[in-house]
Amino acid sequence: EMLRSLVGSEMCKETDAFLATDCIGTEKLVSGTYNDDVFAFGDSGVRKLLADIQIEEQNHAEMLYKYKTVNGMA
Repeated sequence: EMLRSLVGSEMCKETDAFLATDCIGTEKLVSGTYNDDVFAFGDSGVRKLLADIQIEEQNHAEMLYKYKTVNGMA
């Protein structure tokens, strides 16, 4: 029973690591898209909003990376 628990726990950790890595890649892609879109608008308010959203996306990726680090996945 204990071996089954350890194997199940390790499988969950591998799945979490895969999902966190995939999410980090998605956050990078989204952040890059916002970064590119900033230059497509002449309105400074829209540019600031897009820049703020891009920073939020970077923060999401950082939180995911910290999760991986704390859980020995990075």
